[in-house]
Amino acid sequence: MTDLLIIGQGLAGTMLSYYAEQNDITYHIIDEYNPNASSNIAIGIVNPITGRKLVKTWMIDDLLPFAFDTYQTIATKYQLDFVQQKDIYKIFSSSDDIELWHQRKVDVDYQNYMGDVVETVHQNIKTPFGAGIIQQSFWIDVAKLTAHFRKTLLAQQKLSQATFDENKAQWLANESCYVYNDIKYKYIINCQGYKAKMTNAFKDYPFSSAKGEYFTIYAPALQLNKIINKNIFIVPLGNDLYNVGTTFVWNDLSESMTENGKTELLQKLHKLIQCEYTIVEEKAGIRPTTKDRRPFVGKHESIPNLYILNGFGTKGVSLAPYFAKQLLEEIIN
Repeated sequence: MTDLLIIGQGLAGTMLSYYAEQNDITYHIIDEYNPNASSNIAIGIVNPITGRKLVKTWMIDDLLPFAFDTYQTIATKYQLDFVQQKDIYKIFSSSDDIELWHQRKVDVDYQNYMGDVVETVHQNIKTPFGAGIIQQSFWIDVAKLTAHFRKTLLAQQKLSQATFDENKAQWLANESCYVYNDIKYKYIINCQGYKAKMTNAFKDYPFSSAKGEYFTIYAPALQLNKIINKNIFIVPLGNDLYNVGTTFVWNDLSESMTENGKTELLQKLHKLIQCEYTIVEEKAGIRPTTKDRRPFVGKHESIPNLYILNGFGTKGVSLAPYFAKQLLEEIIN
């Protein structure tokens, strides 16, 4: 009998498979590959200080070091270059922003994350009020990480490229397990992202899905190795390429960029940079956000041995490692 049937191989499902391997837990993943899935188009930033009010991200003191150490361990183990520690330069909009920064910086709870205030970042970045340096932030190439695991899992026959049919999962009460495609599993874990809302089991869960859009630009004059943030992020990818995003679209859950989204990003970008660039790629995907911005982690309240690891929204990079490990310990122990 196999221990886990994992539905979905985005970042959540990938992290579950990683920890299952570490603990000799048997598993199989079912995933219908989608290039526009949230993990495949995620911008990949862990930002400890967010919003206009410069507040700490929920649980960041625990989540950030755990996530970074986990990704570094994976990078070393598999000789995979997908994680980079980069400061974020928060571009100020007014003198009030500078004052708030200095207030936060003397708070002991914020001192590890709030760095210096600088007048300029780069000659092609507009900083009339300067910028504050957010420390301990990092970026990962989520698509590279999940693609590596996908290739390995397929080679090991631990992943089936198919659509999961919940009606085919039969519960055997006398054996306390499920049968799916003639294989017995002790537990099923849903990591389907926003598509979990389309299942009978999780249709009533308070998802609040939103489309995220971004594009990649080629800008040789920009010459940045820092992440820039002012209403949008500019993330250096190397070779003069930068990701620029992202939007929140609530009324259009198609997997393509909207004209309004593109216009919004362009307007915000033009307020930030003053050099020529070329758009080389546009991407859009649906984030599995929740109404209270907290993930779903745990056992279904009425269906036996059915679990969920989902609803990470924009914070998946920081949340997925920690809660995947927590959920596995809850199930197995």
